[in-house]
Amino acid sequence: MERPLCRAARVGYRAPVAVLLMFSFRGDPDRLLGIYEDHLVPMAVGVTGQRPPLSHACVRTDDGMMIVDVWESEEALQAFIDDPRFRAVIDSTEFPEPQVRILRVHRFGLPAPHDDGAGASRSS
Repeated sequence: MERPLCRAARVGYRAPVAVLLMFSFRGDPDRLLGIYEDHLVPMAVGVTGQRPPLSHACVRTDDGMMIVDVWESEEALQAFIDDPRFRAVIDSTEFPEPQVRILRVHRFGLPAPHDDGAGASRSS
């Protein structure tokens, strides 16, 4: 059975544009970060292999932790979410159900000084 986390992360964007994924987990930050380090990080390294996110950050919050990824496309994100190894870790750990947000990226990176903006990736 598919957990709500996996259903919530299914996105409907069809244009080939980068997407930002935010998972917000509420609970004891130390416990959540321990699960993240012990289970999620090793799995993610194996799953993403050839297609890692463009960026990844995990941060402690006052009420838990947050994971923020930028993926090159909805398809790349979906391939990660659909991987059975991802589902196995989510189903077998004590992560609480997260708040999930997926947003289209308008700009990823900043232009270099004296650049016309061509050095940064931008969606229309």
